[in-house]
Amino acid sequence: MKWSVVYDGYIERFGLSEDYTKLIEKKKEIAALKVERMVTGQKSLNTFIKIAELELEALQKGDRKDEIDFYESKAQVEKQLGFVLDPKKITVAEFYSYIKVIKSDNKPQKG
Repeated sequence: MKWSVVYDGYIERFGLSEDYTKLIEKKKEIAALKVERMVTGQKSLNTFIKIAELELEALQKGDRKDEIDFYESKAQVEKQLGFVLDPKKITVAEFYSYIKVIKSDNKPQKG
């Protein structure tokens, strides 16, 4: 998937988002609970696993509603900058640098 290549480049340059980190942490929690259940045989852990899985599902649903695909992002950047970006020529770093500049330009000025 082309978008995953862009996202991998983004991660390499800017790191993981807070939302993505929360998803990974929740998955690790579920895995640890499942391992503990297998090792100890405690069936009561099923309740905690189910709760954690519901929390993970909620995190994933919340993540999807805010998700914007690459071409929507590209269109917004082009609109703000006033020129067309060629996705075959622009690097991931350049693309996300444009987004960063646009965000900083749109912050309200104090004073």
